Amino acid sequence: YLYSYFNGSLHKIRKSLKKEHNIEISHQSIENIILKSNYEIKHENWTFSGYYLFDALWVKKNGNWKYLLALFDLELNTIVAKELVDSETVDTVYNFLNQSLRNQKKKCIITDLKSEYRVAIDRLHIKQQFCTFHTKQLINRVIKDYITKNNTSEEEIEIILDYKRLFFDIIDADSINDAKEKRNKLFYLDYNVPKVIRKLTSNIIIPEF
Repeated sequence: YLYSYFNGSLHKIRKSLKKEHNIEISHQSIENIILKSNYEIKHENWTFSGYYLFDALWVKKNGNWKYLLALFDLELNTIVAKELVDSETVDTVYNFLNQSLRNQKKKCIITDLKSEYRVAIDRLHIKQQFCTFHTKQLINRVIKDYITKNNTSEEEIEIILDYKRLFFDIIDADSINDAKEKRNKLFYLDYNVPKVIRKLTSNIIIPEF
């Protein structure tokens, strides 16, 4: 109801439910509910913004697991298309995106960290960006696993957290120049910098900048 009548974002709907009704529900659950509903917007005369979010949800229908592909326009704050498919192959993702965005602006598609999406998006000649939420989630998970498994000292943990804050500052920077300035600090890491920081820097932060 909130989405279809007021076009609220997932996070705003979550906050509204908490404030008005004291209902705790994740934005992911709200997305699942919306995608399973019959609510649709007619797009025949619309021009989309060119900035999209793509995701695939693992759903069960008639006892069988399938993928629910969903494409969302970030600026118009609306679902562009959704389709239930049997597999999440490159061809399936490509065909879904190609059909959904035919004769529409194609500037950038934001996805989670699944690298296989890149092949399909590259074929469409669209820029891909990783979701900042999922990127931060991955960084937190890698750091937590490292600290748990390596009996890490308090001093080393403090160094790790300092670098984690730098990673997040890069991701949240207000401009590309500000992000580059912060990113440049990572090019010449000291050898005594914790291994997990060197790994995150070389595998994620620098190459995916």
